[in-house]
Amino acid sequence: MIPHSSLSSVNFSSTSLMAIHGLLTHKSSVLIDYTALTDARTTFLMEEFDSLHRRIKEIYDGVNADFSRNKDKSHEQNEPNGDPSAIRAKGCVKRLKSSK
Repeated sequence: MIPHSSLSSVNFSSTSLMAIHGLLTHKSSVLIDYTALTDARTTFLMEEFDSLHRRIKEIYDGVNADFSRNKDKSHEQNEPNGDPSAIRAKGCVKRLKSSK
């Protein structure tokens, strides 16, 4: 486990998704524990969570838009493959045999 004090220096690109999820869950849990004691802190944290959610959604939407644009371009460049009905699964009657 990564110590709490060194979380900001973690290289997330080489860390597993489950480890990142655990770190984020732990951090948010600690924040919730600190703020749940008063109404003012709870209101503040809710506003910050809403702000973070909007900012993350903007980043996600930007990345997702770039991905879909690249996906559309790659579909235009690829030529269609052969008829998939010509290839049959094992156990089907007219299965194509591989050439040796």
